[in-house]
Amino acid sequence: MPVGFIIAFSVIIYGGIIWVLCKKRELLDFSRWPANRTLLGIWVIWILSLVLLASLSFINDMNIWVGSIIALLQKMYLTFGYVYLPVYSEVLTALAWPFIFTGIAGITSYSFLMFLIHFVVIFAYVYCAKLMSELIPSQSEIAPLGIVLAPVTILYTIMGINHIVMFLLLLASLVLIKKERFIWGGFFGFLSCYKFMSAPTLIVLSIIILWRYGSKKAALFVLGGVISLVPSLIYYCYDPGTLLMILERKANIGGHSKDIDIFSIFYLLSKYKPGFSNWYIGKNVWFYLSMMGVPLSLLLYRRKRLNIFQSLALSYGFVAVFALEPLRLEPLVGLLWLDAVYRKDLRVQVGIFTILSIHAIAWYDSGRILNLYADAPWFLWQGKGLCLGLAVIIVLLMVVFEKDKRDIMFDDTLKA
Repeated sequence: MPVGFIIAFSVIIYGGIIWVLCKKRELLDFSRWPANRTLLGIWVIWILSLVLLASLSFINDMNIWVGSIIALLQKMYLTFGYVYLPVYSEVLTALAWPFIFTGIAGITSYSFLMFLIHFVVIFAYVYCAKLMSELIPSQSEIAPLGIVLAPVTILYTIMGINHIVMFLLLLASLVLIKKERFIWGGFFGFLSCYKFMSAPTLIVLSIIILWRYGSKKAALFVLGGVISLVPSLIYYCYDPGTLLMILERKANIGGHSKDIDIFSIFYLLSKYKPGFSNWYIGKNVWFYLSMMGVPLSLLLYRRKRLNIFQSLALSYGFVAVFALEPLRLEPLVGLLWLDAVYRKDLRVQVGIFTILSIHAIAWYDSGRILNLYADAPWFLWQGKGLCLGLAVIIVLLMVVFEKDKRDIMFDDTLKA
């Protein structure tokens, strides 16, 4: 892939940043949250702590992202194991290019590229809090807490895991749709599909826009989405084999596992029932189950059993539970939390923090960070995917059967 494209992309990105700094400073105004000075102090210290933690790295995951940036800078194909849309690595490479060009960092400077990857994740984390607060001004202090108080944030920062970026793009899309800026809403919404896990959610969102706003505005939304796909399509012109591989494997909806992951709700079943894993993966059962959330979410929305945020959460929930890269929870938790805060649904809020707690415990286990004692009940750790999956399902059922269907999207506060 020509470096000239990366240079042009870099000029566009940094030009956009300069434009925001000069003309749209309100986009960088964080005065609304947190307004409380004590909370502000805690938040600043917490973010600084995450920045310091960015000097740590979980090599296995980080190598894929760093390797993809180096590959694009050296006119090579993306590294093996990169199974997402190229646009994310193209953006990272475009951000890195001025520093490489001026000699501030070397083209293979692992430390610099690692910090760049961490910076994008931390920025997304901070900006999610801003948008979540602005989406529900009347409850701006607690609106971001479903993301802010996720205990697994520390580990995700170290590993460079970027599901929070996926949620930020989806959240930006929803804010823009609420303001009836459909082209930009589609642009950011489709960008969130750089990890294919959010693709079913975008299908649901596109159809709801068609139903709610009509064909013209839905067409504008899709047009914005098509524009966002251009960088990835340019890459595929030079590497069509990767595109064919992704289509053949149905993208694994964000993962690249050949076995059922320990986070899967079916992990225990795969261990104690021979042949289940081959059937679940080999017959694409995981894919059909993941996609089942689309028609179900639309049906329940049409019957007024779900509002928009709940419908999007349910469609993503099927992917989170059944995909080969299971229980990547930021979009699910963020959508459910915002909806629960808006409706003042304490039961769902407690359920979400229960999910976050189980998720944190599941990550900080012997297979990731810590060591268990030799006589520790290892079978409990093997069942963590089942516990987490059931917690997600229970909270989703609570939402489906809740009678209060007030909808954030049709409060006029953000329309301007």
